[in-house]
Amino acid sequence: MATIHELIEQAEVESRDEKARRYGLIVAVSGEVYTLSVSKHSVVYVEYVAGKWDAWRETHSPNKKEPISYKEIARAQDIEFVFAKVCNYFDFLEKRRRGRK
Repeated sequence: MATIHELIEQAEVESRDEKARRYGLIVAVSGEVYTLSVSKHSVVYVEYVAGKWDAWRETHSPNKKEPISYKEIARAQDIEFVFAKVCNYFDFLEKRRRGRK
């Protein structure tokens, strides 16, 4: 039987996962890693590392393991802040794409 602490942690994980989905992210590792492809070669990641949430974008070239471009979007303890920054980044990309057409 689960302890109260385990139940609380599970509820927090489920809440984070649901928030990530609302922002358009895909749950890669429940409660820890979220991702979304923003183009053919670029991916945004949100990951919990060393007590903080990191969000960044990597761009890869075909046939290369290492990213050719990296951009830090946000780093904070508050996941809501990080999700908001990621959402702002998505909005920025969308406006930029519309401007090119």
